Amino acid sequence: MDGLIYFWKLHVFNFMSLAKIGIVYDYSSQTERK
Repeated sequence: MDGLIYFWKLHVFNFMSLAKIGIVYDYSSQTERK
């Protein structure tokens, strides 16, 4: 059971990191267009 919780937390953490990278990439590409 502990392993499942650890895996879930790791999955959420990875998802948040990818979302942050996506937002930063989106923001940088928008500033370049201007």
